[in-house]
Amino acid sequence: VSCTAIGNVVPESWTWEDATSTDFTSLSSAANKDTSLTIPDVSPSHDGIYTCTADYGNTLGSNTGEVNILVQYIETGPSDVNVVHGSSATLTCITNMPPINFMWYKDDVIMSSPSLTSPDSLTSLLTLAPADFPHTGVYKCSA
Repeated sequence: VSCTAIGNVVPESWTWEDATSTDFTSLSSAANKDTSLTIPDVSPSHDGIYTCTADYGNTLGSNTGEVNILVQYIETGPSDVNVVHGSSATLTCITNMPPINFMWYKDDVIMSSPSLTSPDSLTSLLTLAPADFPHTGVYKCSA
């Protein structure tokens, strides 16, 4: 996430905070009129409004800007399923906000043409039918 100061004066310092006033300045870098915030290992807890503040010193004061970070994540992923040979299995993947698309993986390899349905914009269903021995593996989804 980046924040830019507009005008001729370069800020003396920058700070970043979230809505709970947690200081994220240690995760930021600044150069002249720009600062950027990098959050490693983003998780759902990072969802929310972040404020960047440009401090111009005692005589000029400070200016703030806000950015709302929306973290997309998988709420429900496929769970362990035991399937009888010849029957069908449906694996479910649900996200917290509509994705551009869902991707399904079998044994960490992207599936090229899976049988998918989407009952709504937050859900992807992968159906394996009829189940056969080549279907055995670890399935994952991403959004």
